[in-house]
Amino acid sequence: MRRQILIVDDSKLQCLLTQQYITDAGYDAHIATGGYEASNLLKKKLYDLVLTDIEMPNIDGIELLRHISEICPGQAVGIISSKGHSVLNATGELAKLHNLKIMGVFEKPLNGDMFKACLHEHFTQPSKPEDQQAGPSDSKKAPMLDVASIKEGLEQGAIDILYQPKVDCASLEIVGYESLARWKNEDGTYLGPASFIPIAEDNGLMDLLTDKVIEKVVLQAEQWQDQGFKKKLSINISVHNLSTLKFPDKLSAFVKEHSLRPEDFIFELTETKDMTDWTSCLEILTRLRLAGFGLSIDDFGTGYASFDRLNHLPFTEIKLDRSYVSSAEDNESALAMAQTVVDVAKRFNVTCVAEGVETQSQYKLMHELGVDIIQGFYFARPMDASVAKDYAQTTRLKPSGIEKHRT
Repeated sequence: MRRQILIVDDSKLQCLLTQQYITDAGYDAHIATGGYEASNLLKKKLYDLVLTDIEMPNIDGIELLRHISEICPGQAVGIISSKGHSVLNATGELAKLHNLKIMGVFEKPLNGDMFKACLHEHFTQPSKPEDQQAGPSDSKKAPMLDVASIKEGLEQGAIDILYQPKVDCASLEIVGYESLARWKNEDGTYLGPASFIPIAEDNGLMDLLTDKVIEKVVLQAEQWQDQGFKKKLSINISVHNLSTLKFPDKLSAFVKEHSLRPEDFIFELTETKDMTDWTSCLEILTRLRLAGFGLSIDDFGTGYASFDRLNHLPFTEIKLDRSYVSSAEDNESALAMAQTVVDVAKRFNVTCVAEGVETQSQYKLMHELGVDIIQGFYFARPMDASVAKDYAQTTRLKPSGIEKHRT
């Protein structure tokens, strides 16, 4: 059955032009010349895609998106307008916030060939993974663990660690791993951090949880070192861990006890907005850095992971948020932000890591922007420790992807 596309535009000429492109691409096009008409049609029939202008009388495209989300939750939509990049991008972001599937944003006048190519790509591309950091057998809608289960599980070793390679953008050498905490169920399946981290933070369990993670990662690093395998390991910590002034001393002692160096580890800090005790946080982070540990600010460029924090805290690495990586190819604002973050990293003399690199084109763009390290599904998903070591020793990475294992 042919795909059904609804065009919403108060310009009859624009509707007919867009309809011709859609017909040429092999799809069926239907026309609504305003928001009211579109809303009524959507109540009567399902469409595979709704293409709407922004500037229309009575119900404009902004208001129509809200109506669409109420009538057809999850509807695929595309935005077409002559209002310029900033308005287009803001409207596209609004569509996402309404939980609509954004097919693309297009400036008038439409480029017919590009528009038809985007239609084909939209209707043929496979679904993207929901969770960029998913582990084996992760559930997309994992249940939340209760406090009692978390306490019991932490004591019984339910926390497991998966390792995702961090790859030098120029040489494609694996230079380290991010250590990702997962909750391992009795049947061998995994729960992602959303199932237990929020509960642990709200119930004073983050210190215990982080201790378990650090213990596992340090012991794994020691084992790898004994086997002649050495890579820098990143560990996520929460602002909730920065309330104990002895934290840096305890970490340094534990690492040295296992014949390792602080320089072998990077601590990735999330949610800097929760730094209520700024004095203690600054002291602890500065002393961690003084001891030799690397410090990374996660999701840089979003929310409170901002330039002000970089200016006042001794970070050695910033991680470009995956939202910019995924949208920089076709969103000028995202591209500008990504380039700004890379430039800031160079000016501050810190390493820039791009998260969530999924495709060859994303890798190439990050390389062109000057990103130092990339991380994402394009080269490797999170993996078990034994697999991670073998992967680094036997796999050759190329710009085109993963090459056959070396002998």
